[in-house]
Amino acid sequence: MERRARLWVGATIAAGLVAAGSAWASSGAEPPSPCAAPALGFGAGEGTNAAELPPTVGDLRIAMLFVDFSDSPGTASPQTIFDTYVPRVVAWYRTVSYGRLRIDVRPLPRWLRLPRTLAEYEQERFEGAVVRTACE
Repeated sequence: MERRARLWVGATIAAGLVAAGSAWASSGAEPPSPCAAPALGFGAGEGTNAAELPPTVGDLRIAMLFVDFSDSPGTASPQTIFDTYVPRVVAWYRTVSYGRLRIDVRPLPRWLRLPRTLAEYEQERFEGAVVRTACE
């Protein structure tokens, strides 16, 4: 259960960051100057992230959904999972951004059942799972 909770907390926060990044990228932000740090793509390090990623300063609002599966139902309280992981993640981003990134995670504190089994999603390594589920 703990492995699944960590996976979903991470996936939820990552999905929120990617969604926010898409909105930011389409906002018409100016391209970097010739003297800007090189783009590094996804991940931490020196330089800048790719334009499609969210900014590293400002306010970022994320919706957190808790999903389970018919072959792996959620057993822990969504609020307990939220309380266990999210404050540390938010604090980490606040620390590494020197207080310039403020994350507000809003949970939907109930389990949502996905249409396929966990085994089916694991076979595909979760790639595109959110998009496929939304289209089913």
